Amino acid sequence: VVVNDVYIESDDVERLRELADNWSLYQPPEPPKEVLQVGDVVPELMSEAMTYYEPKMQLDCPEKPVCQRLPEVMAPGRLVIVSGVVEPKPDRFYVNLQTDVGDTADVGLHLNPRFDTKPRSVVLNSRDRDQWQEEVHVAGDKFPFNEGSPFEIQIHCKPDKYRVLVNGTFLADFPHRLDCSRIDYVCVDGSLIVDRVVFA
Repeated sequence: VVVNDVYIESDDVERLRELADNWSLYQPPEPPKEVLQVGDVVPELMSEAMTYYEPKMQLDCPEKPVCQRLPEVMAPGRLVIVSGVVEPKPDRFYVNLQTDVGDTADVGLHLNPRFDTKPRSVVLNSRDRDQWQEEVHVAGDKFPFNEGSPFEIQIHCKPDKYRVLVNGTFLADFPHRLDCSRIDYVCVDGSLIVDRVVFA
């Protein structure tokens, strides 16, 4: 049957007749007066993992080592994403947010998954005036990387720290030991195939 130019198919003839007779009386439900936002009903971490971002820079399938100047300095609200695949027989790889190119650059965040230690661990650190500082180890059942498997690292810059998520799951917070406004390079190298590097 066709009701107001809408084709409706059903075996219930009586129901179709009733629908046709009362079509003009149909009132669609009113939209809700209050719309809940994602952040109102889920934790902050879930909100971050689902946040839409507009890339200011994107490198697709770059060759290693990657050491790319950011289009602007790091600041709260900015996001770095590194996605790729762990090599089949990895030892270590790293993602650095740093102040310059080269081995002597100051590093605001050194993220270093280590497959060659027992237990495996992700080491977070920083380097200031050519001196590495105290390491922070995230290990054990929190180790989120596997040989030959894809991954996505998100580094969210907060006013007082970097927040690291791997595959959408919280890994660690790391305090700003260097002023984040000094950071204008992202560097990636080691036992991985880099698929994408994004700054947003």
